[in-house]
Amino acid sequence: MLFRSVDQKFEIAQDIAEYFARGEEFGNINAARSYISNKFGIDARPGTAAAKQADEAIEVGVVLAARNIVKDGRRNNLSNAEIYDQIVDLYERQPNLSVRSSTSVEQQAYSTPAPLAYVASELAGIGRNTYVYEPTAGNGMLLIGASPDNVVANELNKGRQAMLERVLDNSDEVYSANAAVEYPSAFGVAYRSAEAVIANPPFGTAKYSDGQTRSFEIEGIKTSELDHVIALRALTGLAEDGKAVLILGSVNAKSEDGRREGYRGKAKREFYFELYTKYNVVDHFTVGADMYAKQGTTYPVDVIVIDGVGKSSRDLPAADLPQLITTYEQLKEKLNER
Repeated sequence: MLFRSVDQKFEIAQDIAEYFARGEEFGNINAARSYISNKFGIDARPGTAAAKQADEAIEVGVVLAARNIVKDGRRNNLSNAEIYDQIVDLYERQPNLSVRSSTSVEQQAYSTPAPLAYVASELAGIGRNTYVYEPTAGNGMLLIGASPDNVVANELNKGRQAMLERVLDNSDEVYSANAAVEYPSAFGVAYRSAEAVIANPPFGTAKYSDGQTRSFEIEGIKTSELDHVIALRALTGLAEDGKAVLILGSVNAKSEDGRREGYRGKAKREFYFELYTKYNVVDHFTVGADMYAKQGTTYPVDVIVIDGVGKSSRDLPAADLPQLITTYEQLKEKLNER
């Protein structure tokens, strides 16, 4: 039996959020599915279509739980470190969300882990009154620190868009378009008006429906890297003095020499030259592959922190190799640096 409606799925997500708020945990994904099956009368056994829908509801439940932690933490004047510790605890209690639908695999739709999302939000300076643009918002994890009233979000997948609208209190500023093609102005974001841009776009080679590689021309470069083109388009909406955090595909190499060589590849070399020339990159670090394991993938990502429009004083990553972070305790230090 499939979920009756988006509203039912969201109701289940809210229940999951309350479950986590009570300090409960799921030992694995099957335990979480069984909980949903028993409470809501839905057959979510492994291999069923309902199982995939249940997994998505659980993922939204984690987003809602994280939003509540941030909201309550701010209301109670908790420090960033205290809020972060609660979010790490939430992350440790969630099940592995490793089963993906064919659509989510095709669209490289892997949600940001909650602790990384919180750090990214803080590094982007996102508060209740910050006007934020998110071009590939998924279920809204990167927006856990933002007020729905000040968010313009886009999500290509119609199902996730519908859930995202509910996560953001039925916002009418949630769009569903291709952020690799559409400029922020198509979503109501005027040129250079967003106080914060935050994004974890899908990465990999862009392709047409027939499987042929697709190229884009943006900001003076030609690229087939999906995350690169989405990031550069999104940044055209960033205010001159705004902040941005981009979470992009990194270099999958184990040695320092291998990592450095990866940044010398044509696509990354041209992208980062363009980015560092036009935007004030103030930090650039790599989050290790294993830190994404609970989200269904194991691939390292680069976190790029931007503070305003204008040339960066940092050396390019091939010369100044990004710091490699492999634990959530190490990641916590980024809050102190902020």
